[in-house]
Amino acid sequence: MAALWTNFQIALAGWDRISHILSLESNLKSTVPQPEPCDSASVSLRNVSFSYPNGKEVLHRVSFELERGKTYAFVGPTGGGKTTTASL
Repeated sequence: MAALWTNFQIALAGWDRISHILSLESNLKSTVPQPEPCDSASVSLRNVSFSYPNGKEVLHRVSFELERGKTYAFVGPTGGGKTTTASL
């Protein structure tokens, strides 16, 4: 019981230090760039192909349009070009 009480006291001291660190406020200023206003209500890709240097083509004549204000998901198998498409 004495060993358990000692461990409990050590844990409380550690918790005091951790809670002090978690309660600190950051003095770093966050600057998030604001997107430029545009007249376009959508983003379009038309007949886009992409391949890595010395690699196979991962996108072949892809076309789609994304409307402003809607949420989209790229779904497909590993290596299917989801990340590449999102990056383009």
